[in-house]
Amino acid sequence: MLKFNNIMTPRRIKTFLNGLLPYSVRTPLPPSSFYRPYPDCQVRGLDAIYNAVFGNLKHGVFVELGAYDGQSVSNTCFLADLGWRGVYVEPIPEFASACATRHWRNLNITVVNAAVGREAA
Repeated sequence: MLKFNNIMTPRRIKTFLNGLLPYSVRTPLPPSSFYRPYPDCQVRGLDAIYNAVFGNLKHGVFVELGAYDGQSVSNTCFLADLGWRGVYVEPIPEFASACATRHWRNLNITVVNAAVGREAA
């Protein structure tokens, strides 16, 4: 069972929730920011959101559904590069292969070629 109370303290949750609106127009954190998402990341200000929620957490766990190639428009690729454990799930075999190639040296990363959803009737 995962325990989030070590990461998501009431103070961090409040900081995160109070700051959600400004993140849509916020300028990125300075270059010294711990989290460095790639420029094509889908969420503007993601570095600031992760800083508010996780602090400088060097070892975490993530799951990305619809991983594409494991880097382009990824919200977690930089976490993998920081040493986090992660699972990338990508239903298209060619993209799952590209994702596995992108992360082949990282033993903390698992790439699964599968779709996620309800079972077809």
